[in-house]
Amino acid sequence: MKYRIFTYSGDALPIAYKLQQEGCEVVVGMVHDKATVHSSKEGEIRLENAEAKRRRLALFDGLVEKRPADLLIKGMRGYQHPEEYFVFFDRNHLFQFSDQIAEMPFHGNFPTEADHLFERNRDQAKQMVREHYPRLHVSLPDRSSRP
Repeated sequence: MKYRIFTYSGDALPIAYKLQQEGCEVVVGMVHDKATVHSSKEGEIRLENAEAKRRRLALFDGLVEKRPADLLIKGMRGYQHPEEYFVFFDRNHLFQFSDQIAEMPFHGNFPTEADHLFERNRDQAKQMVREHYPRLHVSLPDRSSRP
């Protein structure tokens, strides 16, 4: 199996490194522009300062093969045998990249904007769990600590 791993913050870089040590072919798609992991349904985007971005993009330099995520997506569209690849998006906010290849026959996880918005709207997510998983205990929203 060949792996294509996408990350913004680098959370999946240790996974990529371990897979590589085990002899797997691994390429990591690093998200360069914070705006590409922002939903239009969210509030205003907080910009990343230049030093933080430089440090984030330098994680695991020389240890794993990394490419800009948008360029990796372009290359993946031309793969002859996409069924030989497992694609991993380490966070749901990467849905804008996932959407571009979700219909291709890759194996893996493909987060959607709805998945991401569930993380942002915890009350809505809890309601969905109550409806579909009635045997699970879900805490009530704590409104006292919210502004």
